[in-house]
Amino acid sequence: MKKPTVHTVGRRALYALLAAVIGVSANLQASPAHAAQVEAINADSITISNETRPGQNINVNDTVRVEAAWSIPNQTGRAGDTFTLGLPVNALEGKVGSFNLTPEGQDAPVYGTCQVTKTDIECTLSAEAENKDNVGGRLWFTSRAHQEYNEANLTFTVNGNTPKEVPLPNGAQGIGYDPFTPQELMKMGYFIDDDTLTWRVIVPGKALADKSQLSISDPYATPGTNFTLEGAWFYKIPNTPKCWNNLYSDECRTELWSKEGAATEGVNVAFDDAKDTINVTVGAPFQIQEDKIYTLHIDLKVDGTVVNGSEFENTATVNGQVVTQTATKEAAGGGTGSGDAAGHIRLVKRLDGANTVPADTIFPVEFSFERAGQPVTGTLSLKADGTPVLLRNISNGVVVTFKEGVPTVPGNTFGDPVFSGEGVNDGGGASTSATVTAQGTKTVEVTLTNPVQPAPEPPKVVLAAPALNPGTCTPGSLTPSNPTVEVAPTEGITYSQPQLTPRPGTNIVDVTLTATAEAGKAIDAAQLPAGWAMNPDGTATFTGQIEQPVCEATKVIPVDPTFQVGQCTPGEVEPTDPTITAATTEGITYSASWAVDGDEVVFTATATAKDGYVIDKDKLTAGWTWNDEKKIAQFEKREPKPVCAQLVVPVSPTVTPGV
Repeated sequence: MKKPTVHTVGRRALYALLAAVIGVSANLQASPAHAAQVEAINADSITISNETRPGQNINVNDTVRVEAAWSIPNQTGRAGDTFTLGLPVNALEGKVGSFNLTPEGQDAPVYGTCQVTKTDIECTLSAEAENKDNVGGRLWFTSRAHQEYNEANLTFTVNGNTPKEVPLPNGAQGIGYDPFTPQELMKMGYFIDDDTLTWRVIVPGKALADKSQLSISDPYATPGTNFTLEGAWFYKIPNTPKCWNNLYSDECRTELWSKEGAATEGVNVAFDDAKDTINVTVGAPFQIQEDKIYTLHIDLKVDGTVVNGSEFENTATVNGQVVTQTATKEAAGGGTGSGDAAGHIRLVKRLDGANTVPADTIFPVEFSFERAGQPVTGTLSLKADGTPVLLRNISNGVVVTFKEGVPTVPGNTFGDPVFSGEGVNDGGGASTSATVTAQGTKTVEVTLTNPVQPAPEPPKVVLAAPALNPGTCTPGSLTPSNPTVEVAPTEGITYSQPQLTPRPGTNIVDVTLTATAEAGKAIDAAQLPAGWAMNPDGTATFTGQIEQPVCEATKVIPVDPTFQVGQCTPGEVEPTDPTITAATTEGITYSASWAVDGDEVVFTATATAKDGYVIDKDKLTAGWTWNDEKKIAQFEKREPKPVCAQLVVPVSPTVTPGV
C-alpha cells in the first residue's frame, strides 16, 4: 500500500530555488575531468519557517520552509561537483522534487541542478559554474514536520559531515500537535509525488445526524485526463489531534475496506476504474461512532507528465451534502527553474439575438490536442445559461481544437458559432470549429457565441369552446347521471381527455382539459374562448365548472289492496278464511294481512317507499293514513263477518191411536 504524505486543507507544498548569481568572470577555461563534494552551504545562513501558518510555531504536518545561502571559492567550480544539506530526519521530511540554479527571474544560464529527497538536498554544479568568481546565491525548499519533536533546535548536516543546530521559530521548545480536528465534512486533495494524486473525503462521526447509515459518492473524472486507480481505502481513526496527524499509526488507524483487502461487515465499496467513480455505502450491522473520523482515501496515477500548475477539481457527495476541493501540482523550482507550465481554457456560451432557448440546453463542444505525442480527445458540455466550463491542465503553447455541435431547439435557428478571446483562431464563416493556444499558467477565456434567429411564426388556430353538459335525474334515483364535455374537432389541435373532478360536499364538478398545437401550428392566444388560458410551453388549459342537478325523490301514491271476506258453504257454520292481496306499484313495498275482530274482518296493509321515492301523503285515498313516526302509509278496512245458517228438514211425527 502506498502511504501518501498527509496534508491539511489549503496546505501548499512549494519547492523552489532562487539563485542570485553575483559577478561572473569572462575567462572561460576547460575544466578537469573530476567531481567532488564541495562545502558550499553557509551553515550560519540556514533558517526555517512555518509556510502553512506563517509566523506561527511549527506543528506536526505543517509545511516547513528551509532556506540557506550557498557559494564556492573563486575559480573553483567544476561541472559535476556537489554540495548537500541533510535534513533532521527525526523531525522533517523533504518533499521530493528538483529545480535549477538560475539567475534571479531568468531561466538561463543554469549553474546547477538540485534534487530534494525525503532526507536531504543535493545540488550538482554545471559547466556554467566553472572559471568564474563570486558564484553563489540562495536556495530554499519545503519539507513536512512528520512527527512530534521535543527539542528546541533542529540538527541539519551541512556539506556532508558538519552538524548545525537551527532553533525552531519563536523559541519553541519542540514540535507538537495542532489541536484542530475536523468537526464537519471535508474534502482534501494533493500530490504525493510527480504523478500521483490523492483525494480524501473526511467524515467526522459527530457531523452525521443519522449514524445508522453513510453514503459517499466520489466521481473523480477530469476531461482530457486519464487516471488509474492505484490504491483505495476506507478507514476510521479516533477524532483526536494525535491520530488526525498520524493516519498510518497502528495505534490510530482501523482499516474497514481496501482495494485489495476484505471489507468489514456492513461496509460496501464499489469502484469502476473505467468510469472513474467510487461509491461507499455503510449500514447495519455497522454503526457510525461519534468520536471517530471516517475517511475514503484514493490514490490516482495520472497518465502522462503532470506539469506544474496543473489543477484537478473533485466533488464528492456525502449523505446528500456536497464537498469540493481543488488540488494543484506546484512547481519544484519556484517558477525560475526548469519545467513546463500548465494553464487552462475556460469556455462560456453566449446567445446573440432574440430566442427562446431554455437555459439548460446543452451545446456539446468536442476538443482535441496532443499530450506527449499522443492524441487527447473529449467533449465539454456548455449550457445556454452561460455557466463556464474549464478544460484544465494544458501545457504552454499547446494548440487545442474545438468543434461545436449545435443542438436542435424548436422555434430557434442557430447561425455559425463564433469563438473569440485571446489566443483564439476562429474557423470563420460556415465553420463550427476554432483553435485556442494555451498560454503559460494563465486561464485563457474563450467565448463561444451563437447567433440565434427565431423561427417564423406558425399559423395560428382558434380553439373550440367546450360544451359542458350536466347530468340528468331519472325516476327513483337521487344521483344524477355523469356530466359530459364535448369539444368540437379543431384542425391542427389535439385535445386531451377532459378531467372531471367533483368537489366534495357540493354539486359542482370542476372540468380541465389541455389543447396542444400540432407541429407547425400555434394556438391563437388573442382569440381564446372563455375558460381557456395559455401555458408557458405554448399549450392551453381550459378550466370550467358544471353544476349538477339536485335530484329529488319521486312521489308515489299507494293503491288499495284487493280483499274478500270468507264465504259460507253448505253444512258449515263458519265462513271460509278472508283473503287480501297487496297491490303492485313502482317505488313502493307493500305488506298486507287480515284479522277477525268479533263479528268483523279487519283488513290492513302498509306501504313503504323504496330508495329514490317518497309517498305523497297529501294524496292518500280513503282508508290510508300517514304514520309520521314510521314514515309509512297504513291501510285499514273493516267488513262484517258472514253469518252462516245450517239448513234442516222437519220430519213428520208418527201418530198412534189410543186404545
